[in-house]
Amino acid sequence: RRQGIATAGAGADLAEARAPAILERAGTRVAVLAYSSVYQAGYEARAKVPGLAAMRVHSHYYIPDWDAYGKVEPGIRPQVRTIPYPEDVAVLEDAIAQARQSVDVVVASFHWGTASEPAILTDYERILGHAAIDAGADVVYGHHHHYLRGVELRRGRPIFYGLGHFAFDLRGFGTALTALEMAKLKQMGEHAIYPREGYPLLPFHPDARMTAVAVTAMRGREIAGNGLLPCIINAENQPVPAAADSDAGRRVLDYLRRISEQAGLPTRYGEDGPVVAGMRSISVA
Repeated sequence: RRQGIATAGAGADLAEARAPAILERAGTRVAVLAYSSVYQAGYEARAKVPGLAAMRVHSHYYIPDWDAYGKVEPGIRPQVRTIPYPEDVAVLEDAIAQARQSVDVVVASFHWGTASEPAILTDYERILGHAAIDAGADVVYGHHHHYLRGVELRRGRPIFYGLGHFAFDLRGFGTALTALEMAKLKQMGEHAIYPREGYPLLPFHPDARMTAVAVTAMRGREIAGNGLLPCIINAENQPVPAAADSDAGRRVLDYLRRISEQAGLPTRYGEDGPVVAGMRSISVA
């Protein structure tokens, strides 16, 4: 606030944490609502306690009905289904509806999902993304995964499920770990966080070096289109923009196509859509 930066998603109490940030630029009013489903216990704001605007989620572990063998084999790996708290979804819907009455554009931002595997979208990410758009949000921004996730268009409005990271330094991460801790991290698989040669500030899988800027282009008070600006994070940990038709840009867009297909999202990236603010638009196949 001292730097003149508007904040959303945290506050001195629950009411402040849930309140939107209202921005006005060139006569266009934008409301930004922010929530988190990934946080340490106790970080939630309460009536008279500071913290973040929590969007709570139930995790349900079960053996699916089709796995008859799993029913009789103790210890088999379960499937996980995630369901947001209905009362929190109601808060989200009401907040968007209220913001809608006084602004031109409503943005919903969510810290959500799992970072352990690429391309995966949890149940609750889809549920909350759909709920936000259905309640009147114009765009949904998702983050936490450290990898790009696909984009879904719902009612013509984009849900950017995961925009990767953009400015994310883990300085000294490698030297802070013991040999045993390092070995345990590597045992978690190639997508775990551990130091990578040549990228001392970004100890993630090479796929995490691909990122993007989501762009919503305005024409007056109306949304003219949505697009993506591909970026590659270099060895100095700087995100470098890439034209959609460059080798780097095609690498990012090809990755988005691949993970969107894996997640069952019928979204197209840049094949034949119009150029929006210099970026290729997203569209539905």
